[in-house]
Amino acid sequence: MEKIVCPHCGKKFRYEEITNIVSHADKEMAIVCPYCDLIAEKKVSHGYFVSTKIIEQN
Repeated sequence: MEKIVCPHCGKKFRYEEITNIVSHADKEMAIVCPYCDLIAEKKVSHGYFVSTKIIEQN
């Protein structure tokens, strides 16, 4: 899993690329922030991206 900071809300979250779903050409897919639901980044993929919140434990 990769980590990224959302350019909209400033919160850090993780994302993972899910591949080998169906065969299709690579295209630009959105990485959506799980906090504000806005597109944080786009990357070329032949799958899709799943993002999750980072829960800090004390």
